[in-house]
Amino acid sequence: TAIFVIVNTYNIIKILLERRPKLIPDEIQDLYDGIFKNLNSNEFLYFWNMGIIKSVKDKYLIKSGDHQNNLLLVLSGTANVEVNETPIASLDRGSFIAEISFLSGEPASADVHATGELIFVAWNSERLKNLKHDNPSFWMKLQHALSEDLIKKVKPQAKKDSQIEE
Repeated sequence: TAIFVIVNTYNIIKILLERRPKLIPDEIQDLYDGIFKNLNSNEFLYFWNMGIIKSVKDKYLIKSGDHQNNLLLVLSGTANVEVNETPIASLDRGSFIAEISFLSGEPASADVHATGELIFVAWNSERLKNLKHDNPSFWMKLQHALSEDLIKKVKPQAKKDSQIEE
């Protein structure tokens, strides 16, 4: 009985330590509070650590018609979105890039290029899609965050379009 109690006590302590909220670094706290508020701190840090921070300067990140291998999130700088060389959006900190391609699996429908220096996080799409089977609840939360980002981008564009029609 004593061994049983010791083993179970060890497992309970291990589970409690794993579930304890982790401290999020100040430099990414705003991203957690804004975009990833539906994830707990452990899930957010797990997701964050799957990504690779990259930097480009005055370079095209995405060309229309290309299949995307990565989901990107702008950390600093500006990325311009163009369709047929017509600017349609400007993306800054906290904006996803290539989320439509990631969610739909279809090629990019627009060009995206960095204006000046752009620092972003890149997550491998295939690795993220594997989470769909490995961790379905996390997958749903990630889709929710991407959907909210899309809604945030579409609302201003829809308002502009309605004003043009008037």
